[in-house]
Amino acid sequence: MKGRRGDTTNEMRPTSALPTDFSNEDLNATNTEFETKFMSKDAYEGVTPEIAKLELQNKFMKITNLQKQYDTGLLAVRGINLKLYVDQIFVMLGHNGAGKTSTISLLTGLYEPT
Repeated sequence: MKGRRGDTTNEMRPTSALPTDFSNEDLNATNTEFETKFMSKDAYEGVTPEIAKLELQNKFMKITNLQKQYDTGLLAVRGINLKLYVDQIFVMLGHNGAGKTSTISLLTGLYEPT
């Protein structure tokens, strides 16, 4: 696969075949605790079975407890847990000062997490 600068990058490959008895409910039950750690479980909506299968193929990136506190004491990002899936669009919505820019800066390496 060609990168933006023409270099070759590694493609993500599945590490194991999908089990024949795959259950989306089983996968979502284990994910709910991770994905709702800092939010109300009532606000959680699970992923589709097609997206859940990407986890079994290791075609996702998992971010755990991402935090950023500035020297002024401002806690801009408080323990974000998220999963980013291959070939999926990621969107962040929030009001001014919610930490969207800080989160993207952390994910891209512009800022160091604390």
